[in-house]
Amino acid sequence: MTLRGEAQGHPYDADWSVIYQVYPRSFLDSDGDGIGDLAGLRAGLPALVDLGVSAIWLSPFYASPQRDGGYDVADYCAVDPVLGTLDDVDGIVRDAHAAGISVLIDLVPNHVSTDHAWFRKALDEGPSSAAASRFHFRRGVGSDQGAAPNNWESEFGGSAWSRVREHDGRWPDDWWYLHLFDRTQADLNWSSADVRADFLGVLDFWLDRGIDGFRIDVAHGLVKDEEFPDAELTDDSPFASRPYWRQPGVFEIFEGWRQHVERRRNQVMFVAEAWASPPAALAQWVAPGRLHQAFNFDLLEATWNAHEIRSRIDEAIEAMVDVGASPSWVLSNHDVVRVRTRLGASHPPRPGRGLNPTDIAEMDPIRGERLARAAAAVVMALPGSVYVYQGRSWGFRRRRSPTPREKTPRSNAPQGASSAVTAAGCRCRGHRTDLPSGSAGREHRGCRSLISGRASRDRSRSVTTSRSFLSTRRRFVSAVRTHSIVARFTGTHPATTRWTSRSRTSVWSQTWGTKSGTEMGVGSAS
Repeated sequence: MTLRGEAQGHPYDADWSVIYQVYPRSFLDSDGDGIGDLAGLRAGLPALVDLGVSAIWLSPFYASPQRDGGYDVADYCAVDPVLGTLDDVDGIVRDAHAAGISVLIDLVPNHVSTDHAWFRKALDEGPSSAAASRFHFRRGVGSDQGAAPNNWESEFGGSAWSRVREHDGRWPDDWWYLHLFDRTQADLNWSSADVRADFLGVLDFWLDRGIDGFRIDVAHGLVKDEEFPDAELTDDSPFASRPYWRQPGVFEIFEGWRQHVERRRNQVMFVAEAWASPPAALAQWVAPGRLHQAFNFDLLEATWNAHEIRSRIDEAIEAMVDVGASPSWVLSNHDVVRVRTRLGASHPPRPGRGLNPTDIAEMDPIRGERLARAAAAVVMALPGSVYVYQGRSWGFRRRRSPTPREKTPRSNAPQGASSAVTAAGCRCRGHRTDLPSGSAGREHRGCRSLISGRASRDRSRSVTTSRSFLSTRRRFVSAVRTHSIVARFTGTHPATTRWTSRSRTSVWSQTWGTKSGTEMGVGSAS
């Protein structure tokens, strides 16, 4: 299906862009059922146009039982009826392109819902079937094969293996299946030719509808060590070595995707959620012929100290320059606590747990807002793409307790679980209040904003600040592109002209004047 000329897409400049992440279930509600939806997102596009974003990234809207907020996909080519229809997606793409905004969507290739037809067929046809080869089914170990195949742990706590019999009583007790996340999310086997072929079909389906790119969920986890050895579990950092993270064979998959889409279109953006550190390791994901960008999460882990932040920025830029890629900057997303909450925490998070300080009892909202604004000012002045999570422009804090309807494996996970979980408060809807026409730009066709009551009281000021940051970024980009030393990030290979410390300082001075890091709020506030 081709959208009347729209299938060519609307590429954006990854070197100097701002991408706004939308979590549809908690953005705008068009029908009053208390759940955000795609019609609400379409109605809210004018507000994002007013903010001046380059692209929007839509978190999963696929058909799903919603046991993990849509990341448990039951059909990659269908829309969850709670959120809307394919016609709604087409309308969003048309309206966004007309406004000069690109559209990226989440792609979840590591696992599917156990309600997916692929998994149901595997259960029906048995462990020796071709359908079963799409997944990681293995016999247990021990004298009676009653123990899990190895000690791999789920990101949501507990074993990464569950008995198949729990889903289908026809299977013997000694068969298990792998799920690195919730037990209702079965990991796909990317050694399967059928899995690889079907995913090319998924890419084609969405490219035909005019989608401009894909954010790849768990891009570091698709390939597992085929020996299935026990893991060393002493380090619970998301960057720790595991037999199922960052395996070399994953790059072949993405090289194949890149070749496939470029036979159709030259400018389709692939962005990896790949937990890899240091930046030189992350750069492997964006080497020539692979993906275009990979999220740099280093600032999520950084202590709020000017020297450390500067060091991490320098290291990230240098690593991306070496492989000819643009850096990316992330301060928050749907998986981590909001930046205002994290930076306002009364106690700094433990090393390796910096992404989700689950032990926050209190936070200083004034300090959190001040440092969050300083962080936004810093990233808006950096080359590459800045990824902004919805609500950041209103200065939202994390909801403390999601309602029962909003709970996911991430909100229920024990404190001993991975640091990549327990941020469900960032996904939740709040009290239903109108988005003001003055702060969001226009009325939203009767839709309701799903934002917290407390946040709504100061959102006008936060929106104004966000507009100011985005305007400053546009001025900064103009200065960079005309500056005799640093006008290089587009049109030439990054290795030809280094983004040196000297040139950065020069352009920063033009944009920010002579303020020091401490005056900007980037000092060692601890």
